[in-house]
Amino acid sequence: MFHEDFDCPGIARFVLGRYWRSASAEEQQEFVRLFEDYVVFVYTARLGDFGGETFKIRSSRSDGDGIIVSTDVFSPGRTSPLRIDWRLVTDNGVYKISDVIVEGVSMSVTQRSEFASVVQRNGGQLRSVFALMREKTARAAH
Repeated sequence: MFHEDFDCPGIARFVLGRYWRSASAEEQQEFVRLFEDYVVFVYTARLGDFGGETFKIRSSRSDGDGIIVSTDVFSPGRTSPLRIDWRLVTDNGVYKISDVIVEGVSMSVTQRSEFASVVQRNGGQLRSVFALMREKTARAAH
């Protein structure tokens, strides 16, 4: 589902931010590959606690080059719904998710900030982000 429904290459470019332009083609390819694994393992672990939720679409609206679909997620035992917005872009006529915004917090922007901080603390070296993704993916896989 992740590979079919998410614009992973686009998200990866956004998340790496300004460092994408300075990365070699090999580093870009490695980042996309590592990012896909990272997202699948790390977010699957976080979403593993979900079960029995129902989704209700509140609205949709145009957002520049795509649309935002606003949903409420109702969880058993929770008094108020979780608000999740899904930013969608078109990819060859098919909508793909380019961001998930949970209670107003963009997952892509949050990830971009975290990765930029890691690269900056390590002298602009992309391998520091690669190491972080490998470590978190390995930890989530166990």
